[in-house]
Amino acid sequence: MTVLGSGPGHGTAAFTAAKLVEAAGLAATSQDLEEWEHGDAHARLADLPIVVIAPPGRTLDHSMAAHARVVCPSPAA
Repeated sequence: MTVLGSGPGHGTAAFTAAKLVEAAGLAATSQDLEEWEHGDAHARLADLPIVVIAPPGRTLDHSMAAHARVVCPSPAA
């Protein structure tokens, strides 16, 4: 499982991933949303759970746009 966060959500994502490992024994890591979008997102397994920490406002808008670009890209014209 990968927990993503950007801006103020990045620290929350790291804490969440750590607690998933400690409390539930899950294999979880955290990463900055921007770093993930330009790297690991393109090599991810299709069935790998991804959690995005995105509070309302600009961070949520940015996260939704990243999701659209990476997970649901438009077909090439």
